[in-house]
Amino acid sequence: MRNNPTPKKKPNRLAFGISLGLAFGAAIGAAIGLATNNLGVWLPVGTACGMTIGIAIGVAADGGNKKPATRNRRR
Repeated sequence: MRNNPTPKKKPNRLAFGISLGLAFGAAIGAAIGLATNNLGVWLPVGTACGMTIGIAIGVAADGGNKKPATRNRRR
């Protein structure tokens, strides 16, 4: 029998960017919320901003790995 190794999966940079953005956004939101004594407002704002920035970073990092779409021309 032939042993076929499984192909290596490419890292999903979008998910990595989102997770980092959520973590940093929540930390910054919590820090501002504790400093201003208004944690209920700043924690969700920081999380949302961090997620948005994380998505942008993940898409930018993952953009170079996509193959260009082939165009099918009819003749």
